[in-house]
Amino acid sequence: MLKKIQDARRFREILKIFVKYGYSYVLDKNQDIGFFSMFKKNEELSELSTPEKIRKMFEELGVTFVKLGQMMSTRPDLVGVDIAKELEKLQDNVSPFAFSIAEKEIERELKKPIDKSFKSFNRKAIASASIGQVYSAILKNNKKVIVKVQRINIKQKIESDLRIMYYLLNAVEKPVFSKYGDLKTIIEEFDRYIHKELNYVVEGKNADIFRYNFSKEKDIFVPKIIWTHTTEHILTMEFIDGEKLKDLFNNKRKHKFPIDKKKIAKLQTRAFFKQVYIHGFFNADPHPSNLYILPNNRLALLDFGMIGRFSPSVMDDISNLFIFVISGDIENLIKQFKKMHVITQDVDIDNLKIDMYDLKDYYYSLSLKNLKMGQFIQDLFFIFFKYRLKIPRDLYFYGRALVLVESNGGNLDHNFNTIKECKPYIKEIIAKKVSPKRIADKLKNAFFDIEYLLDELPESLRNLMDNIGQKRMTVNLEHKNLEIISNELERVTNRISFAIIISAIIIASALIMLTGKGLLLFDFPILGILGFVFAAFLGFMMLLSLIRKGDIY
Repeated sequence: MLKKIQDARRFREILKIFVKYGYSYVLDKNQDIGFFSMFKKNEELSELSTPEKIRKMFEELGVTFVKLGQMMSTRPDLVGVDIAKELEKLQDNVSPFAFSIAEKEIERELKKPIDKSFKSFNRKAIASASIGQVYSAILKNNKKVIVKVQRINIKQKIESDLRIMYYLLNAVEKPVFSKYGDLKTIIEEFDRYIHKELNYVVEGKNADIFRYNFSKEKDIFVPKIIWTHTTEHILTMEFIDGEKLKDLFNNKRKHKFPIDKKKIAKLQTRAFFKQVYIHGFFNADPHPSNLYILPNNRLALLDFGMIGRFSPSVMDDISNLFIFVISGDIENLIKQFKKMHVITQDVDIDNLKIDMYDLKDYYYSLSLKNLKMGQFIQDLFFIFFKYRLKIPRDLYFYGRALVLVESNGGNLDHNFNTIKECKPYIKEIIAKKVSPKRIADKLKNAFFDIEYLLDELPESLRNLMDNIGQKRMTVNLEHKNLEIISNELERVTNRISFAIIISAIIIASALIMLTGKGLLLFDFPILGILGFVFAAFLGFMMLLSLIRKGDIY
């Protein structure tokens, strides 16, 4: 629901840009949206390709749409490959804000003057982005820190844009938007993602998790969050004095200290694979600007706004995928995607297999040196898009991050090969799968599942019988070869009935035998003995019938 006073001006601005790029037809079909007829279409812009129009339009619409576009670029399964590739070019073209604004925000958040919180504060920003701006400062205890300050009212602006997005999505006819992808899923996912990025406390907690996960790694460093100076809109962490990984790509640039690029290429890859396959909690944006090199060839991880997370069960699935991709086992790869519900029953499995075998033949004909694992996964995702399969978001995050990691490694070392670096993790994953502890855990979980089933089964059956008794249960049948099914069902039902009768005779005979009363033969009731004999006869006849019709096999 739109808040008219807050959103009206922005709504008008968005409609104006829609029409400018030739999208008035989207709005023409709905009478609830007015005053767009006063806006003019730009003929030159409207002639651009759809992906180009969307990118340029998002850049003009500002921060919210740029962030939305950046997220859409990671979801070709929802928006299409062409649009996703074009949106990768989106840039945050925002001007830095004045220090006086940052100072007021810091004092408002920390509830005291800036000179009471910091010994000194550098008024010149180190970096500026769409969500926040970064400064350096020194705490009262002489510790040097980095302070990230969120832009004023950025949250309110983004929430206003989100309300307008939902309104347009609901107001305009669904088929109009359908050709641009599953926009409802995209916007809902973006809504969750952007609110996490807007909360610096969430980013700080993510950093703490990474710091704990790598606490025993001497070569990997995660800066400490200064929680006394961190709020939802201010993030303070210890200062890192190093060089951006991005700066290492320039061979002519002089560095502050000696750097072994080959070692760094391997280290950033090892850090990523450990995050994914050991921790199940990984940085989904290992951009070279978010990785720093420290003296003695140590790697520092920064920026924990975009995070991928795998639960133990999903991590097990991802590990299987990893093994099948590396080994080129397409059959098991297909089975694994079925298990993960990525492949549904209406998918053309035969053609899907053909495409995947073609992909395998292409990549596995290459030498190990030329094989790019990240590109393979991107091409694999393209096949899934072709068959309209929806890949879990975090799996796409993994694929996108892997491409960045592989690109970083290649820029540092021309002989770098991702597959060679990940082989130790394959061995570790396989060792874990067959470890006694994992087998014991599986058995324990199976036991608890059985216990739960036994607890729930009586109540579930009782509810089922109640529904049947009260005529609340409806069964819809579609007539397809029903005569064959009916005959087979009758045959099976007769056999089940026959088996139940035999079972009843055996139980009744056993109960008679226990009484020890009536006419006896060898101290056993004759009636009970006759019951057993009759049951054995019936069972023998049933067995002969099964053998004769070949059903016993």
